Amino acid sequence: MSEADPNGWVARRDKKAEELGMDIVYPESDELFVDIDSVEDLKVFHKNLGLLGDLVLGYMRTPSNGGGDHWHVKVKLSHALDDGFDRIALQSLLGSDRKREMLSWITMKDDGANPTCFFEKKP
Repeated sequence: MSEADPNGWVARRDKKAEELGMDIVYPESDELFVDIDSVEDLKVFHKNLGLLGDLVLGYMRTPSNGGGDHWHVKVKLSHALDDGFDRIALQSLLGSDRKREMLSWITMKDDGANPTCFFEKKP
């Protein structure tokens, strides 16, 4: 572990992506990455998306690498977010995997690094 990665989260994430042969993709400052793990979570996404009003410009949903009822949703916002904690909160409210978002919150609190990312197939 390094000073920049005190809990080793970044190293573990990078190793996992390499083992899977995946690219690590990060959100732009005006994007949310919502990790949907069930049809019920997808319903939460659609129900709560409207509550964000003009903040949301649009979104794109693709099947996640887990297959089945799992999707990655990239939400484009009308402006950049001030910090990663706002991103984590909004992703949680939109039905993103709650365990993932809690671990992201802990990582940000402990390490200061923004952990939000998706693993995507290499082109």
